[in-house]
Amino acid sequence: MRDIFDELLEGGEAAIYGDGVNPRIDPPKWIYITPLLDEVTRVKEACPLLDFQEPSKEFYGTKSRHFEHLIVQGRNVVTTHSRKPEAGQSAPR
Repeated sequence: MRDIFDELLEGGEAAIYGDGVNPRIDPPKWIYITPLLDEVTRVKEACPLLDFQEPSKEFYGTKSRHFEHLIVQGRNVVTTHSRKPEAGQSAPR
């Protein structure tokens, strides 16, 4: 079973979700997508037991490819959402 939180977190709500994630995890793996780069850092620091990984262009040429690799490995992932298409991708409609 997978739980999906598709909400805009404002103010203290992000802290509440962060407290709920660490260390009691159900489901056992997390993908945390945020529009804020500072939130990526905050999640990684607030949940050290979950060992969140952040995709990087350095490993597979694009963040998207590294993101897919991390998911296949079963890692917990925290990242920002894409605001612009990467090379070779069309813009969202």
